[in-house]
Amino acid sequence: KLQFLYFIGNMKTSAGLASAAAVVCMLGRLVSKPFEPVGSKLESVENGLNVASFNVLCRSFERRSYGTYVKEEYRTWAYRKALIQKLLPGLGCDLLAIQEAEIGTFEEDFDFMAEAGFAAIKPYDKEAEKGRVLAKPAVFYDESKMTLIWHNYRSRVLLAAFKLNDSDKVVYLANCHFEGHPMKGAARFQQLKSALKYTQNHQKQIGIPHDKANLIVCGDFNSDQYGSVCTALREGGLKADFKDNWNPDEVVTPKDFEHPFKFKDVYPKPVPTFLGSRPVPSCIDFIFTTDTFSVAATRTPLTASQLGSSVLEGGAPNSWHPSDHFPVAASLTFN
Repeated sequence: KLQFLYFIGNMKTSAGLASAAAVVCMLGRLVSKPFEPVGSKLESVENGLNVASFNVLCRSFERRSYGTYVKEEYRTWAYRKALIQKLLPGLGCDLLAIQEAEIGTFEEDFDFMAEAGFAAIKPYDKEAEKGRVLAKPAVFYDESKMTLIWHNYRSRVLLAAFKLNDSDKVVYLANCHFEGHPMKGAARFQQLKSALKYTQNHQKQIGIPHDKANLIVCGDFNSDQYGSVCTALREGGLKADFKDNWNPDEVVTPKDFEHPFKFKDVYPKPVPTFLGSRPVPSCIDFIFTTDTFSVAATRTPLTASQLGSSVLEGGAPNSWHPSDHFPVAASLTFN
């Protein structure tokens, strides 16, 4: 049902969108099967790790002017934090990348993660030192399974490297929250390009060949599977004649670009990850890995019953979900 709805929702015609809205609303009314808001928990894997990415929606959403479709009670951080506190540890992940973590209140907002046994790479931006309220990527990791050996803050990406405690394997993570303006595919591409460059530089410093690098690129890409970021990851680079589907008039890159990694999306087909106030979800959150990993399992971000419930509540966040995004997660094993 979700695949059908997603297909209709991506139709370019207003008639297609109207049809999708009608079908989703009908689905919402028909939903009677109870669902677990937290969702399924990934099982532990041998010779691998579980990873997730989730845009938690910033704490200051409660006083922002957007998202007025959300009931006042569900906008408050106190209400949403209680839901996040159940959701994040309930994913069953060893490595968790979040986006929109507020710098000034991070320790208070996510104190429950330390209690659950996770260490953190805190969000950072030097502009926050001037008193600005900023939300940036952050990472939680299970210290019993891995040790942080490097991290680097970029404008839209948090880079990190971890050594697994039971082996000599090193895992790299790029936690991304790319440019949000839909027409700026070139900016998103440059942010990815920078992240890959700094990752390659560190791999060279510690002597890891690119074809042996265990690299995960995940986060809120703010674009779909046909945009500049996903295309560059999936195809090993980007041609100078590439046109971003959201802004075909923009020059994304003036010359051909190549990178040495072989990436794949952990989900074989697009999955719904963002809803907001729209009746039809879209896919803008991703987990890409190098071919040094195999995918043992993935978590369904949004089930049909959850979609129906969300539509009836006017979108997300809502009474049972704390964000307008839904988490993507996968169990990965080393090849």
